Amino acid sequence: LSEILTNEGLTEGLIALEYRGLTGNELTIINESFPRIKFIDGTSIIDQLREVKTDEEITFLSKASSIAESSLLYTFENMKIGMSELETSQIYQKRVIDQGGDNTFSVFTFSSRAAFSDTVPSTSNRLNNGDMIRADVGCSYFGYHADMSRSAVMGKCDDQVKSVYKAILSGLTEAINVSKSGVKCSDIFNMAVSSTRKAGLLSYTRHHCGHGIGLFIHEGPLISSNNKAQLQDGMVICIETPFYHLGWGGLQVEDTILIRDEGNILLTNSPRKLLCL
Repeated sequence: LSEILTNEGLTEGLIALEYRGLTGNELTIINESFPRIKFIDGTSIIDQLREVKTDEEITFLSKASSIAESSLLYTFENMKIGMSELETSQIYQKRVIDQGGDNTFSVFTFSSRAAFSDTVPSTSNRLNNGDMIRADVGCSYFGYHADMSRSAVMGKCDDQVKSVYKAILSGLTEAINVSKSGVKCSDIFNMAVSSTRKAGLLSYTRHHCGHGIGLFIHEGPLISSNNKAQLQDGMVICIETPFYHLGWGGLQVEDTILIRDEGNILLTNSPRKLLCL
């Protein structure tokens, strides 16, 4: 930072700096190195600027999504009865590394543990015939993140699982269909929730149904009921409609899309159907 400021001739005045990740000691060193500069916290400004991606950022985000998606499909293909959640997660993680990605998170939960969001994979919970599988995974490529999810069943799928999945898939699909530049985040959220309810999950409730993604897994804009901000051409967002029910389990489907003026482009392209393994 010191080298950049000096080379650019920025040695006095007011400079907004991203404070995220800086320690108090580092801030002290920065202020002492440039006594004629007044540094202020510009994190919120930079977060807003990050919402719209450059072409290079879109390339990295597309690659990260491709690595995560292919790794997830590979993991599903190699899952076997008796395998633990952790063993499943390790298959995914190795596949990510083999493709040049960096691991960030990989949540594989079976049966009733599928209701636990963002949990640590278990070594004791092992896959049985008839178990539902909720996979919420990510990775990064050159610092840019992926975040997606799919659900599956080992063996025969019962009617309740089919019904719940049909509802959340309807919510996701309709929300993606209306996502384009100029549409309010709150309208996308309302579409996701109302479509899920119409498809059968009458009491479906969410705090958000998606988020931006980039250098961080969760960036703006947040797809929530009270966010009236409009999508812009070049934003990359994740749309999701997960369902968790303690004691029963959980199902999830999530895709990443690139917002354009005329619509959107899917960065995750695998079939969204409920997989039977």
